Amino acid sequence: MGEQRQFRLPDVGEGLTEAVVVAWRVEPGDVVAVDQVVVEVETAKALVELPSPMEGTVVEVLHGEGTTVDVGAPLLTVDVGGDPLLVGYGVKESRPVRRRRKAVVDEERVHATGVRARTAAAMVKSAFTAPHVTTWLQVDVTPTMELVRELRERPEFADVRVSPLLLVARAVVRAVADHREVNASWDDDTGEIVLKRPVHLGVGVATDRGLLVPNVKDAHTLSLPELARALSDLVGRAREGTTEPHELVGGTLTISNPGIFGTDAGTPILVPGETVILALGRIAERPWAHEGRLALRQVVTLALSFDHRVIDGELASRFLSAVGSDLESPSDLG
Repeated sequence: MGEQRQFRLPDVGEGLTEAVVVAWRVEPGDVVAVDQVVVEVETAKALVELPSPMEGTVVEVLHGEGTTVDVGAPLLTVDVGGDPLLVGYGVKESRPVRRRRKAVVDEERVHATGVRARTAAAMVKSAFTAPHVTTWLQVDVTPTMELVRELRERPEFADVRVSPLLLVARAVVRAVADHREVNASWDDDTGEIVLKRPVHLGVGVATDRGLLVPNVKDAHTLSLPELARALSDLVGRAREGTTEPHELVGGTLTISNPGIFGTDAGTPILVPGETVILALGRIAERPWAHEGRLALRQVVTLALSFDHRVIDGELASRFLSAVGSDLESPSDLG
């Protein structure tokens, strides 16, 4: 047998201290090359493929799928001398699935790990540290829906998904320009309001692993087609589990879209470190006063939760009204 080395779980960044083994790409006896992906792990923020830093023959896989491993702990042993593998090496016993389930008489318990556990901790922290207030606005978005259909026919949008979310995102970014205080955070240590210059727009994405909130960096600098591509790419990779860790931190405000699940509205909880979050309800036909007559119009309910330490109700209402005004008359959005 040649020299044996251990590949340890590296620090993948963003201050994470552990990860869950999701899937092994190798097994004992396999020959691996430098930079060959050997294992997929799930951190609290993303799925990450880990390449081997060495070449040789896999001697032992030290953790089964579903095991939580600390940063710096060994993941597998590699014989870098190239000698034949000795018989008798294999996977150690560990939890057999990603989420351990214990069956009792009338209930089932699911062990929360990864994204689910991180989201739970973040929501509790936000709910009990930032004084939440929510303000509501119903908007006639019939013109916005007409613009969505028009944009879908334009050549510059031929290869991207155009949805109402795109125009809501555009309206939010435009409204930030005149209401800078919403793009801010509260510094607990100094008691200061920190105004952010760039707009890193977060979007809540429901995934099989839990809620992710990746953000479009510098959304205020993007054209509408660029914003459409950025949102489509970000949401798609979040659902696939390939979001980069840096895309899941540093957001400055967020849009949640519960309307796609058929609900009219909700009271969203702030992402820690942000001042506002906008929830977009479902768009449905409702009786509406239009041009002096009662008509069926496409209407949506917007709900804006805000941190009352940073902004007051007047500013929050003005910001929400600005978003609503753009959606009622969206000519400047396209």
